[in-house]
Amino acid sequence: MRIDAQAVSRSATAERARPGVTAAPAEHAPVTDTSGDAVQLSRRTDQLKLAEAAAAEADEARAQHVAALKAQVQAGAYQVDNAKLAEALINYP
Repeated sequence: MRIDAQAVSRSATAERARPGVTAAPAEHAPVTDTSGDAVQLSRRTDQLKLAEAAAAEADEARAQHVAALKAQVQAGAYQVDNAKLAEALINYP
């Protein structure tokens, strides 16, 4: 199969010239819309990054807490607070 470069170029030019058809914006080019609609991807991305960081911190804190409890159990120093346990069981959904 042979591809004619001039035919491809003419086809691309014709596609760009069609009314109502716009080329895809460049990767980092701002997109403007006269209809009033807007997209704010960077705000959502920042929120997701913050949530991911918070989750990582929570995971680390949880791991430290579990390690401390494990050390107490292994040393025989861990004691269950029966009142707290009973309250937690009663209030369990």
